[in-house]
Amino acid sequence: MENNNLKVINEIEKLGYGTALYSSQLKSNVIDLINIFESFCGQSLDHKQNMLYQSSMGYENHNRLADPASVDHKESFYIKNNYEFPKTFTPSEVDEEFVLGCKSLLKEILPLVLNSTAALSDVGGGDLSQYFDETSLTLRAIHYYPDTSVEIAYHHVDRGGHTYHLYETTDGLEAYWQGAWNKIIFNQAQMAYFPGLQAQFASKCLLRGLCHRVVSNIQSVQHGRYSLVLFIDYHKLGYKYSLNKSGPIEKALLPGQNYEMPFIELRKFFEKRKH
Repeated sequence: MENNNLKVINEIEKLGYGTALYSSQLKSNVIDLINIFESFCGQSLDHKQNMLYQSSMGYENHNRLADPASVDHKESFYIKNNYEFPKTFTPSEVDEEFVLGCKSLLKEILPLVLNSTAALSDVGGGDLSQYFDETSLTLRAIHYYPDTSVEIAYHHVDRGGHTYHLYETTDGLEAYWQGAWNKIIFNQAQMAYFPGLQAQFASKCLLRGLCHRVVSNIQSVQHGRYSLVLFIDYHKLGYKYSLNKSGPIEKALLPGQNYEMPFIELRKFFEKRKH
């Protein structure tokens, strides 16, 4: 564990993100889930919209072909371990298989989350695991539609605690670090993870929320892109990013703006959490 923590500390300092190895079973389950999600996305829009996003869970669709004003061009499904289908909705077999797979993965991945949190805690100078439990893990499956835009996910810092990129069908994920954009590199046996703005707040800026984006390539332009992301919200932290004061996180910070920010300045982006 100590050697692994040292590896991650070095990665965080050098790259802004860390990497963690999958077990063969976990990797297999992730790939199976992506395949099920592709089948889920192949269902009609009318069907999927019966599961629309509410209470931080469910289906979202942003399609510029239907709405030219839309900034995003993708569909997503957010799920926690307490997700239930709407009472008036009859799920398909694919829906049930997808939701069951997501819930199983959320349970299976928790030990890895706690191990990697320990490494982040070594950098942050305190136990970050005190700020969350299994109820604050959110899995997000994303289907980016074929898109000719250079930047298909606008640069931003995640407003939560820390984030895991579990899988992507093609590369394009980049981090802004040491004054330049660089590809986030993780192979088929790994996942990548990095701090968000809550981790920067909780560590009083010893950790820095990583600015990242997704850029297009030939495959995503022609065929689109699928990815699987896990968000860890520090719901036990007494403060959260303030949408009221700072607006959408995508517009709040320039690339790298938060890296040298003193804690007194970072606090302006937060408000007390109402429990």
